[in-house]
Amino acid sequence: MTKLKTPYKNLVPPLATSEFEVLKADIKVNGVQVPVAIDEDNNILDGHHRYACDKNAPTIVIAGMTDLEKRAYVIKANVARRNLSPAQRKELRKVQRKLCRELKAADKGTYTQSRLAVMLGVSRRTVDEWLDTTSNVKNDTTCSPGRVTDHATDSRVKVAPKQKAVIADRVAAGESQSQVAADYGVTQQTISTIVKSANNIHSRDDDKARKTAHLKEKLFDLRKGDFREVLADVIGVSLILTDPPYPKESLPLWSDLGKWASTALADDGLLVAYSGQMFLPDVLARLSEYLEYWWCGAVIHKGSGNLTPLGHPVRKVINKWKPLVMFYKRGGHGYAKTFSDLIDGTGPEKEHHNWAQPVAEAAEVIERFTKKNELVVDPFAGSGGFCKAACDLGRKAIGAEIL
Repeated sequence: MTKLKTPYKNLVPPLATSEFEVLKADIKVNGVQVPVAIDEDNNILDGHHRYACDKNAPTIVIAGMTDLEKRAYVIKANVARRNLSPAQRKELRKVQRKLCRELKAADKGTYTQSRLAVMLGVSRRTVDEWLDTTSNVKNDTTCSPGRVTDHATDSRVKVAPKQKAVIADRVAAGESQSQVAADYGVTQQTISTIVKSANNIHSRDDDKARKTAHLKEKLFDLRKGDFREVLADVIGVSLILTDPPYPKESLPLWSDLGKWASTALADDGLLVAYSGQMFLPDVLARLSEYLEYWWCGAVIHKGSGNLTPLGHPVRKVINKWKPLVMFYKRGGHGYAKTFSDLIDGTGPEKEHHNWAQPVAEAAEVIERFTKKNELVVDPFAGSGGFCKAACDLGRKAIGAEIL
């Protein structure tokens, strides 16, 4: 096996000795459950400790990223999963902030604030704060991190409005209120008040979102009925993003999906569809009847995975990734730019539909493969999550669902 390289190893702190020994013992018994993520040059992006425990660990290649994107990926993967101390999180936040500004400076047109938030694993408002080049210090009594005045921990010290959002994010990420208070030179009571206020705002925003959910439906064309009928007039589609049913009895729908997509897609359009593992060969074969195969991406599931019985007495798999099959129109030219074929899963969002895939994943796919004002269509729309994500990103959207 090719020896892997570790140029990004020092971007994140190592595991504590006790944690490493637990991981090592688990891998000895169960093997490496999550593949080591590497780039096209065999540099490890995620899984340094797994590789240290087992040099024959399985790998998955994430291609097409720049060095800055790789650094962002390394830190995001570890911040989301590791049991880091407040001090370690604080240092990684500093590195993320620097990366955020460097990415934006590298290509202002590609790296939108929303995309940067997804890449870095932080909120959009945190990205807005990091990219704000104006001073948040309006006078001697307005404080920001690293600028602790002589009256540190003085309740009279004021915190700039934009800093309050960052404070709330830091506490939500696991940092102690006392540590954040020390960084800003204010009392812990001040931090507590800021966090409570932010929680109240989020609660009101959630209520408002629920009350106005019906308004969002008007932003796109959600057609009630079988896609083969209600979407028959749709053409010039830039992206068909959908999640069809997975059972064996639903396989004929994949043939119909391919047939419809062959006329609906624009010459540079793509069909991107979630698929189960069980009948993946059948799915690929049926779509290939009408379309050209492009690629198969992977959505990585967070957590322990699901035990999936595959109808065979000895073939049982802990499924931790989901195929994302990609096809383009015959005679067309598909997608021309470089893209990564791995997406971090954010967990299911099934409040409105039993099989809904996360909207955050959809937004990432839509941003990768379309531009503003282009048409995105979901023939198995469910509650319309993919279509709503498209509208939020400035795309046109049409969905179909049998109710």
